[in-house]
Amino acid sequence: MVADKKRGGRRLGTTTLVTLAILYGGPAMARSDQPSFASPQDAVTALVGALQTHDAGAIGKVLGPGSEALVRSGDAVKDRAQAMNFLQAYDAGHKITPIAPDRMVIQVGPSDWPMPIPIVRTSGKWRFDSRTGAQEIINRRIGRNEIAAIRICLAYVDAQHAYFDMFRQATGTGVYAMRLASTSGNYDGLYWPSTPGIPESPLTPLFTTAVSEGYSSQIDPNNPVPYEGYRYRILTASGPDAPDGAKSYVREGKMVDGFALIAWPAIYGASGIMTFIVGKEGVVFQKDLGPDTSSRVARVVTFNPDLDWTKIDTPGE
Repeated sequence: MVADKKRGGRRLGTTTLVTLAILYGGPAMARSDQPSFASPQDAVTALVGALQTHDAGAIGKVLGPGSEALVRSGDAVKDRAQAMNFLQAYDAGHKITPIAPDRMVIQVGPSDWPMPIPIVRTSGKWRFDSRTGAQEIINRRIGRNEIAAIRICLAYVDAQHAYFDMFRQATGTGVYAMRLASTSGNYDGLYWPSTPGIPESPLTPLFTTAVSEGYSSQIDPNNPVPYEGYRYRILTASGPDAPDGAKSYVREGKMVDGFALIAWPAIYGASGIMTFIVGKEGVVFQKDLGPDTSSRVARVVTFNPDLDWTKIDTPGE
């Protein structure tokens, strides 16, 4: 499910909505012993208090059944940031508005954004009804994450071409990077720390932004940390349905004949739906691999956009 996309060159912009996404990716889940409150304001106060203390267990309990995927998105950094966005909007202004005799919504921020999860009255007490509104928040999160994943796929293509040109100018022979981040003291990845006298790495702008958002600059290829709700892995070969046919991109230990990338949601249905692949041509393809996305992606070793994959048309192509 990919929302509207805008592409300038290969830069894809996103529109950030104030939304509520709950913390960390820890084990907390919505519980059946959800508390009820004497007033809607008491319910809101309990949620805000849980967010302020980063208590995922308390958040899941306050939101109640139906909040499972909301509580655990798989991207701890993004979850924390989005929770803080909600709290900042709440501090900027908030009000509780009736939408039915036994149903209220909390509106936050200068634009009075209505949180989709209503506060409902049952047997004289008030509680959050996550079964009604949580999916809308999750859908918005997924849309933003999928747009970001496409943007990162395109940035990866630009970075590989820049890396190839950089090494061709320096050594006379161009190569593509087989790693996203370089090993310590080397330049074998698309990112390396800034060093006086050394050209800036192709992914420095993206990494700088990520680090400023709280992500680590260290990438473990065996356990990639989610970024914008997605994980990423370089592919070193193509299949029969790729433009150049089936082949390895690697010769004599160096990747010289092409490159590709696969991006998949950290948690299917919570941080994303679609899996994306892109090759050196810069065309992104998407496919819904279903609830078993993680295990299916582990078996993907080639860039092979067959008829099961759908090309994403982006403006400017």
